[in-house]
Amino acid sequence: MRGTLLLAVLVLGAAWPAAATAAERPISAVLTGTVTESWWWGHGSGSEFEGEGVVKGLGKVSFAGTHDEGCNVWAWPNPDACWHSFDLTLTTASADTLVLSSRTQWSLDEVEPPLLEWTLELGDGRFAGYSGAGIVDLLAPEYDQDGTLRYQPFRLTGVLTTE
Repeated sequence: MRGTLLLAVLVLGAAWPAAATAAERPISAVLTGTVTESWWWGHGSGSEFEGEGVVKGLGKVSFAGTHDEGCNVWAWPNPDACWHSFDLTLTTASADTLVLSSRTQWSLDEVEPPLLEWTLELGDGRFAGYSGAGIVDLLAPEYDQDGTLRYQPFRLTGVLTTE
């Protein structure tokens, strides 16, 4: 009997992974931020926004962020004449936060800018030690009748990973 038990423990031990594998948490949402401040200049624009919503994989969140984009037309043919940035802080109902950051640059000669890829810059609470990456897709903004930027919707997809 002891031999059978020892054999079973050895077989199970050999089949069990020696180290834990990374756990992935897919996240996705379409969120709409209320614009709290916006700015424009000759060849670019930006805004600050905030709101609440539900992120699949996280639950209910509040969020705040900034968005900035433009082109330095006097820098042509500089390969990095245009830029796009997007920063977002997500706060869960339990006050855990995730800070996502996106930066991209491209040439004036490119018809379409590259995808706006985010990385996880900081996670605290239950997200301490996480890494992550994904895509943010800015959707068509909404304006008041007087032309004031009012809402900035965006689609967020990606994966958070922990060891």
